[in-house]
Amino acid sequence: MIDTPHTLRYCAPKHRRRSYTLTSDLPRLGYGQPHVRTHGTDEGNDNGMATSCLRRSHPNGAFFASACATGGRSFDHTKVRTLEFGALSSGSYQSVFGEPWSTSTTTNADGKFENVSFLYTKKTMEKSGLRVLKLEFRDETLNAWHYLSTFEEDRTVADEFQAAKILRGIHRKNNVETILGKPSGKARCPSLLASPHCTGTELWAWAIIHGVYDRATKTCCAKTRRADIFVVFDNNEIVTQVITQDFTTPSQ
Repeated sequence: MIDTPHTLRYCAPKHRRRSYTLTSDLPRLGYGQPHVRTHGTDEGNDNGMATSCLRRSHPNGAFFASACATGGRSFDHTKVRTLEFGALSSGSYQSVFGEPWSTSTTTNADGKFENVSFLYTKKTMEKSGLRVLKLEFRDETLNAWHYLSTFEEDRTVADEFQAAKILRGIHRKNNVETILGKPSGKARCPSLLASPHCTGTELWAWAIIHGVYDRATKTCCAKTRRADIFVVFDNNEIVTQVITQDFTTPSQ
């Protein structure tokens, strides 16, 4: 868990943020070890895979820290806002977003779940950014999605401290959106992507990453702060549960 807000505060946008968005940093940010694909080139660009340094790995499977300028594969992030339940299928998503970073399939008593991930990172001398989109298809129909971005033009934002204002058993979807803003992810339960929090009929999610200012050392962004908010609704669109997860990643 993160220290209390009395000892740490958000890094203001004008501060230079730590370059925490390289692919080698993703496990620290809660995204697990990426599955790296290669496409026969050592030249990286905005539309292709990262350069060959992403393919250098330790014998135990861990990735070395990378100095690559880009990672993953660029995808059309402007289409994220158009996502709706059932409006996309496991056979059509590539025509919208392109080739995914990774895919997996799980079949259980609730159906066939296909999970698709898109990832893009970019680092320059001035700034760095990360985009991650996860899609879940249940029996070939869009059942859940979750999006996170640290790029200024589409940064996913929310104030997790405002989540305490949401009243279970009283507030509805419109009240929640007024308090927290539009969610960066949704899921219909059951959902493996939203598990174990998807215990009602529908779940909304918000994801935020900040650089952290440390008053003790008077430095910013040596650590990064990740916060997640999950709100669960019942059949009548009334809030049944509010969950917040908050942690700080260690400096390297």
